[in-house]
Amino acid sequence: MAVEGQALDEESRALLQAQDADSGVESGHGCIWRWALLFSLLLNFHLWMGSYSSCSLDPAEVSLKLLNKSAKMESTSKEWAHPAAVTAETLAAYDCSGRGSVFIDSVQLSDDPNEMVCECHACFTGSNCEEPIPDCVAFVDSGDPVLYEEFWKQNAEAGTLVTPPCVVQTHLGQSDEPSAVVGAYPVFPLYQMQTSEFGNGMYRWGGDARTFDQQVENPKTKTVELVTHPNNPDFLPRHSLLNRSNSYPVFDFAYYWPHMQPISHKFDEDIMVFTLSKLTGHAGTRLGWAFFRDPELALAVTTTLSSSDLGLSHDTIGKATQLLKTVIAGYSKDRMPVPFNLPAAEYAKEGRIFHYGRAVLSKRYKWLVDILSLSSRFSIGRHEPEFSPFFGQMVDPSPAYAWVSCNRDEDEDCYSVFLNNGIKTYPGQRFGASSRYVRFSLLTRDSDYEILEKHLLKLVGEQTIPGN
Repeated sequence: MAVEGQALDEESRALLQAQDADSGVESGHGCIWRWALLFSLLLNFHLWMGSYSSCSLDPAEVSLKLLNKSAKMESTSKEWAHPAAVTAETLAAYDCSGRGSVFIDSVQLSDDPNEMVCECHACFTGSNCEEPIPDCVAFVDSGDPVLYEEFWKQNAEAGTLVTPPCVVQTHLGQSDEPSAVVGAYPVFPLYQMQTSEFGNGMYRWGGDARTFDQQVENPKTKTVELVTHPNNPDFLPRHSLLNRSNSYPVFDFAYYWPHMQPISHKFDEDIMVFTLSKLTGHAGTRLGWAFFRDPELALAVTTTLSSSDLGLSHDTIGKATQLLKTVIAGYSKDRMPVPFNLPAAEYAKEGRIFHYGRAVLSKRYKWLVDILSLSSRFSIGRHEPEFSPFFGQMVDPSPAYAWVSCNRDEDEDCYSVFLNNGIKTYPGQRFGASSRYVRFSLLTRDSDYEILEKHLLKLVGEQTIPGN
């Protein structure tokens, strides 16, 4: 049953009604599609799109007109986007000393509508973000991928979409023992949090997938195994561990992109989910998509999501489409090849987002490995160079995160060791690991990473002085 690009037809609705009526029969897939509700952050890019609301313009038309500078408006009634575009360009041009940004909501809330109100990056203050905050903590705990800011500044026009207000509306749609949700530790902590928060008696967190079979009392317990490849936080490759007839793996490929991991293996799993977040850095869109082998399961997930969040706005879909078109355009067949080891800024100018991301991440990871290797107090998870089919050559590792451990007996609380030295990381216990581990995010802004470098050089330097 095909569901892509279509509203639910009568046959599909009849199928769903028949499934609801047959409440006495619990299929294996029923377990999965209920769980899919927990992935609303990843799966809310629906597999079908309803027709646009009535409007004189649609997002595609507006997008084309903005991208084509030579296009002429047919009448003054279609020049509604000009003031908004001018405002956006004005705000973007004000750089806040390169250490902050101006947002439309801040300007609108200001007493003076002509005043530029800078929202400063961490560790900077002042009306123009020109003043560094002394002894500021380096924040490398968040997974928010803000490293792409410089890329999109260089590609602002290509990634911009202006949507008419009339289409900023949504697409609408409509056990027994709790099933266990598991993941191999260390595992993304939000999985456990979502299961506990939204399980509603149908799901419970089952813990570490490696030990689940030894701990479960009922061998017939239905299980959802969450597999993140590469894994967050250690960025190692992952595969399904549970070989059980009533186990259903869900593969999360949030980080499986050429700039973070060589695409060396073609996956063909029953359920695979993706997100725009780590691809382009637009985590705030909360937009992702999924592939299902079973079309009935895809239909059930679509209906569940439609009824739970009232659908997805055309504004969000249009923005995501424009971003993906920009990514694809950077690698169209008619583009000339570029040298591989250019500075990241050069790749941003060329619109090569995968080259840009790889250049930034590989440089940061190499520096972190080099500096931590100076002291026996710390260890960092190592990754080796691999052949990248996308780039057509061997590439240095460029992970989104670094998994770091504290080796001294007295440093059992690794998080506190770094925090006491001005570096805020993500504690290992949150991932189900030992307190001797922490996660460093490499997805931060340059300003955050510069502060990290300063604090880390001081910390490691103190440990390498003879007698320490």
